Amino acid sequence: MHTLGRFGMKKFAGAVMCVLQTVFAMPDEYLICQPNEKEGKFLLNEIMMAGNFGKYDERIKHGDTQFSHAIEKTKHNLRVLTHYPEEVICEPFFRVYHWIWRRFELWRY
Repeated sequence: MHTLGRFGMKKFAGAVMCVLQTVFAMPDEYLICQPNEKEGKFLLNEIMMAGNFGKYDERIKHGDTQFSHAIEKTKHNLRVLTHYPEEVICEPFFRVYHWIWRRFELWRY
């Protein structure tokens, strides 16, 4: 838990523990932290609505251009701002970095 706390992921870990208990009936002795009911319900709802990484989320309109798709992803991220603000703030910077990395094929070096 010390490492999760240093990364700022205690709230998310609690949500995952709640989802694991709800969906898979995981016993308390295997949990790494106390379940967070409020965050767990929110996370489970997002998982059920959006699927794998938001791939099946009908709230995200997959636009014709990369720019319109990025705008829709940003709108989606703003929905989770109150729950995970660090992710929402860092995501646009990562999106630009990853675009540059793919565009210039930096993985080959």
